Amino acid sequence: MDRYFQAAISAYRLNQPKIGKEHIQTMRELIKKEHADADREDDNDDRSEKGDQDDMNKRALIDKLAARVLDFDLKYVLKRMEHEQEEGEQKKKRD
Repeated sequence: MDRYFQAAISAYRLNQPKIGKEHIQTMRELIKKEHADADREDDNDDRSEKGDQDDMNKRALIDKLAARVLDFDLKYVLKRMEHEQEEGEQKKKRD
C-alpha cells in the first residue's frame, strides 16, 4: 500500500487529482479485500461464530481497527478532494 500512498501524493502534487483519486480508491479496495466490513460505521461486531473461527484461521495483513481507521481517513481525503474541485469550478465560473 505504501507505493499507492506515494503515487497518490505525487499525483496530487503534480495536479493530477483523477490519478490520485484512483490510487486512493485502489487502497480502499485492498483494505476491503482484507476486512470486508472496514467501512462500516457502527461499533458492533456482529460476526457469527463461524466468521470468528475463519478470522482466527487466516493471518491478517492489517489489523481490523487499523483498517477501519485507514479506510475512514481515505474516505475523508476523497471528500476533501471533491470539495476542493467543486470550489475550483465555482471560482472559475465567477471569474
